[in-house]
Amino acid sequence: MNVARVATSSALGIALAVGGTSVAFAHGAKDHGRSNDHHAARGHRHGVDGTISALSATTPGTLTLTMRDGSTVTYTTTAATTYFEGRASATSSALAVGEQVDVALNATTPTTLDSVRIDLTHFEGKILAITGAAGAATITLSGPNNTTRTVLVTPSTTFEMKGQTATFSSLVVGAEMGAMGLDASNNTLSALSIRVSAPESSPQQHSLNNDGGRN
Repeated sequence: MNVARVATSSALGIALAVGGTSVAFAHGAKDHGRSNDHHAARGHRHGVDGTISALSATTPGTLTLTMRDGSTVTYTTTAATTYFEGRASATSSALAVGEQVDVALNATTPTTLDSVRIDLTHFEGKILAITGAAGAATITLSGPNNTTRTVLVTPSTTFEMKGQTATFSSLVVGAEMGAMGLDASNNTLSALSIRVSAPESSPQQHSLNNDGGRN
């Protein structure tokens, strides 16, 4: 009888221990789930990207984006919404239909935008042709696979050469350049900034220069 009683007590103890462990694991999983829910409830700003298909310039205003799947979503902009062109601060006047943007949604009101960032396009290549004048010029740039690209110079375009501020006159056919700006259309960029390198001299010209500038 004593042996049976001991065996029964041991079995009961093991069952309780196993049961206690099971309860502990179940409780832990429940806490983990609640912790995740709490973390999600605290909220973090989420970002989405799309193409501007409609907008209003009023405050508060609206911004309609076309997503990659073709669907459209309309968001609200407020006086607190901030705007950027790449990394540079901008205003709502920089927005235009057709631009690619990344937007940060308000954590409390996901249909309200905290910020709008206009995606910039970057072209690099050799200058093949320049037409027009400062503030209203068109640059034909070499592209990949024997293609060409077009860079539009506007009154607000800035220029840089060798790390220093430059001017439109720094652009010459044959020079290598990089342009950063807004995607105007297929293979066309409206430049916000242009970085230009001096064209490389030919080996013969380099030799003549070293010989004292002989003709």
